[in-house]
Amino acid sequence: MPKEKGGLGLRGLEIWNKAAMSKHLWSLCSDFASSLWVSWTRCYLLRGRSIWELKCPGDCSWSWRKILGFRDIGRDKMKIRIGNGRRASLWYDNWHPLGPLEKILGERIIRESKLSRLAKVADIMEGDTWRWPSVRSLALSDLMRDTLNTFRPDSNREDVLYAFILWLAIQGGIYTHTKLLRFVEDLDHLFFACPFSERVWNALHAKCNLPWVQWSWLEILSWMEQFRGRSMSSIVIRLMFAASELGFI
Repeated sequence: MPKEKGGLGLRGLEIWNKAAMSKHLWSLCSDFASSLWVSWTRCYLLRGRSIWELKCPGDCSWSWRKILGFRDIGRDKMKIRIGNGRRASLWYDNWHPLGPLEKILGERIIRESKLSRLAKVADIMEGDTWRWPSVRSLALSDLMRDTLNTFRPDSNREDVLYAFILWLAIQGGIYTHTKLLRFVEDLDHLFFACPFSERVWNALHAKCNLPWVQWSWLEILSWMEQFRGRSMSSIVIRLMFAASELGFI
């Protein structure tokens, strides 16, 4: 429920879950992500394959199954602007204006093209023009006909994964300075400003013999620095602080 209506202003878990899965997909598709999880997943789960072509195994973890199940939504948001075609998957990435070729042409055309499933867009490029595979297919003929003459590769630049950032910006999901400040304000409301939080703090401060001052979240964190010691009072205050914050969530 929004804060102006008396709620805590928290976002729905379903939205946060979709955002988290989108971030995982983006990390696996991006050349700039280098976390331990991304490296492990690419090595042991993808094994050189595209995330879009994997079948969902029956014995995979719950989280991996959810990420794979989110691909149809995620791929629509992750468009690639073609440059030299060296990083974009020919069949599975969303680089063509009409969509992923695997969805448009189907498995038979992929087999008859004599191109690998790991083929890149560069494999059908000749300089800055297209060199489509010689396959007798109405679907491929329609694709070649519907591809605008203005849509051409550019061998002098890199492929760019771009649309996901635009989608985040439209959804308000990019953590700008203003958004981070608003996040701190949400913590202030959650932990201190709402009536329930204030009652809890009053009771805890009375039991710990501490004066109640309605500070902000950042001020409270700074104030807690003095209780890093091993004395009984410092330990009790730290436990009180941790238990109270957990209870508000």
